[in-house]
Amino acid sequence: GSLAAARAAEHLSADSRFRPAGFGRCLINRVVDASEGWSSIFWTTMDARQIFGNVFKLLGGVLIVVGLIQAGSTLWFMRSARTTTGTVVDYERVEDAAPPFIGGDAGVLYYPVVTFDPDSGPRVRFTAPSGRNSRVYEVQASVPVFYDADNPNNSRLGSFWGLWGSTAVFAGLGGVFVLVGFLAPHGFRGGRDQNPFA
Repeated sequence: GSLAAARAAEHLSADSRFRPAGFGRCLINRVVDASEGWSSIFWTTMDARQIFGNVFKLLGGVLIVVGLIQAGSTLWFMRSARTTTGTVVDYERVEDAAPPFIGGDAGVLYYPVVTFDPDSGPRVRFTAPSGRNSRVYEVQASVPVFYDADNPNNSRLGSFWGLWGSTAVFAGLGGVFVLVGFLAPHGFRGGRDQNPFA
């Protein structure tokens, strides 16, 4: 009788080593609940990043399309435009038109004011549509000019920024927005944002 009782006690003791007590089961349940909670937060964050990325890709695509339209308009203009030499007579100074980190006077852009004599008609005076953060040309400097023979007031400064400035700005910003849109869903810190419970 005593031998059977000892074997029963030994079996009960061995079985209890593999069964978590009430506190142990509670701790395991809390760990599982925490894992599910962090996983839910992680995937919610990923959904927000995906939406953020899609919005930026959409805005970038719109800006690129506007840039392409501007490029087409410039090509169409140059197709029949005439060229001559104009003179920089002044600058229009526009404040709060640019971010201060681009250099020059903080937030200030300068737009050249140019005059030229078309093949026929009176002298034309126009302001270049693209400004710079500094006075690129000296006053009284000679500059190339493109103009529409049928409408000389439709004229542009014959430089890269005078002809392609708006195209470069729209297309460049669009490219940056699209790049951010593709990077956003994956985060910007690499593997540190991975789900630890996946």
